[in-house]
Amino acid sequence: MNSPILRPDAMRPVVGQPRIADYPPGATYGPMFLRDFELVWMLRGVADWTCTDGRAMRLRPGLVLLVPPGRQHHFTWDQRRACRHAFLHFQLEPPCDWTGWPLFRYADSAGPLPGLLGYLLWLGNHTPPGWEQRVADVLALLLASFVDGPLPVSDTAVPEVVNVAIGHVRVIWSTGDLRPISLTELAAAASVSASYLARQFRGRFGMGFVTALEHLRLIRASTLLLRSNYSLAAIARTCGFADQYHFSRRFAARYGLAPSAYRKLGGNGEHNIALPDGRLRALAEGVWPS
Repeated sequence: MNSPILRPDAMRPVVGQPRIADYPPGATYGPMFLRDFELVWMLRGVADWTCTDGRAMRLRPGLVLLVPPGRQHHFTWDQRRACRHAFLHFQLEPPCDWTGWPLFRYADSAGPLPGLLGYLLWLGNHTPPGWEQRVADVLALLLASFVDGPLPVSDTAVPEVVNVAIGHVRVIWSTGDLRPISLTELAAAASVSASYLARQFRGRFGMGFVTALEHLRLIRASTLLLRSNYSLAAIARTCGFADQYHFSRRFAARYGLAPSAYRKLGGNGEHNIALPDGRLRALAEGVWPS
């Protein structure tokens, strides 16, 4: 059953404060009866969610859950590590028929959901003047997109565990620390074995995960070579290389010329490497959303 198109200007969400909850390994919550809507999205770790209507789901970063009122649900958090999720309770005025609404969406990096969710959390954390109305406005647009779309999706499906690992990279690198991230750390973030994650990533991107991330760091370095006055040593530090020598060696191995030569050429001709091509483009979009 298709839901009617939701118009943000016709919705008046009555909102609570967007919040973040942290749970130690193995924690549980519920059963809890909902008298309003609850929007839930994972920030770190995994959780098993069950509902009295028989539905169940494993929640991971990138998945957004919308639970309607009148449901009783329960959460069981990762047994091995601490988890974090964000949530928001709200009501809608006037009441609407939510029959047929999707239960969850993937917050694809090419779409609006990650940005809207991040803004909701910022509003809830900082509570600037008028934050309640702004939360209601943002939530109205988010719900319209969540329920009716259209939402863009990646051209080729990325395995869920790979998406979770990419999300881990995105969080770390969003601070500006482009440090190397080991396959062991990525696998732990996705709660799978390193060998399984490696197979899933290679099946989608055709190369190793750690190698692909180094390519992205080199691409970022190539931009700094052309668009900044940073020294080679500073670029090496900024892009997560041990020192200038290590950076120069890896850059030359990848592109066939030294960073200083690339800077002198101005990125012209066959050595224009400022943008990733092919398989790396989708990865770059996941790590650094537009």
